[in-house]
Amino acid sequence: CVLVVNGQDFSPPPSDYPAAAVHHVRAAPVSGTRWGRALRMLLFPSCLLSRRGVADWQHVTPELEAVLSSPWLVGAPVERIVVFRFYLHDFAQAVSKHWPQAEMEIDLDDIESRTRWSVAGSLFRMGRYLEALRRVGSGAQYAMLERFMPGRYVKAWLANGLDGSGWRTRLALSVAERPNRISVPPASALHDPSQTSTLRLLFIGTLDYPPNEEAVLDLVNLHLPELAKRLERPWSLCVVGRHASDRLVAILKQAPQIELIPDAESLVDCYRSAHVVVVPLRAGGGTKLKTLEAFAHMRPVVSTAHGVRGLSVAASEHYLAAETPAEFADAIVRLASDPALAQRIALAGHALCKQRYEAV
Repeated sequence: CVLVVNGQDFSPPPSDYPAAAVHHVRAAPVSGTRWGRALRMLLFPSCLLSRRGVADWQHVTPELEAVLSSPWLVGAPVERIVVFRFYLHDFAQAVSKHWPQAEMEIDLDDIESRTRWSVAGSLFRMGRYLEALRRVGSGAQYAMLERFMPGRYVKAWLANGLDGSGWRTRLALSVAERPNRISVPPASALHDPSQTSTLRLLFIGTLDYPPNEEAVLDLVNLHLPELAKRLERPWSLCVVGRHASDRLVAILKQAPQIELIPDAESLVDCYRSAHVVVVPLRAGGGTKLKTLEAFAHMRPVVSTAHGVRGLSVAASEHYLAAETPAEFADAIVRLASDPALAQRIALAGHALCKQRYEAV
């Protein structure tokens, strides 16, 4: 059985998914005034007593009890409860009361407190200081909960095993790595665009997520002007992502060589027409699915160290490393002028993805 909490945009699982039923359950909104929540954030240790002021935390409603009391669940032989994401901890505790003998695991994906602090850095660099301060405060709340809140999980899973190094928690008996998995398209879906005269660069990401917005602004303001000085071949950048702010849309519209696709019908088509995927990320948590997607679609990647964090990759073998505008320009020019290098990098990334990260 799958319980989806506040999943309005949740896509139904495939017909062969091994679940008897999928139920949607609403969570309670955070209570209190904005100033009250701000005060609780400043007094962040208080979150151990009440999680009402914890940002994005999902609070249990009577609707959950109604689902758990359904005839098809009462008396069901549940042996294992798997929780996806830390903010559903209270739901997990409510469910476990019905099946106290069930073994519990939690898939954290990343360490939420560290991710929030990393995102705060993006907001600060973009001049959004109040939002950055809120992220720092909420990160402190999550750090307290991660470290001191008891749980009875047998295991806590992280997508990036390095995140667990030196991390202490009372949530679980042990912490282990479970890498993100991704579907790899069949070879027939992959297309070589090398014959087109214009070099097509691609960036994909949800654009109201600060690290993605920062990456796009870095491309527009720093990397692409440097690339224009060095690349003689015509080029364009395709930015694919929803929920861009009006400000970001206006910035992208001013650049004639940049195309914004807010609602792509098929990401496969976007990858098929791209020569190079750029990942100029400086913040965020876990491992980056956009990087794995590029590997899966057999596209050469130019990325910062953060864009490949936690992945078993080697620079100059699976991707080209770049941090500064000059390094991004150099890497893109190398791939544009050396098709053999571009193919070698793309093939190595694809092989690694199939070997280690392909969804089975």
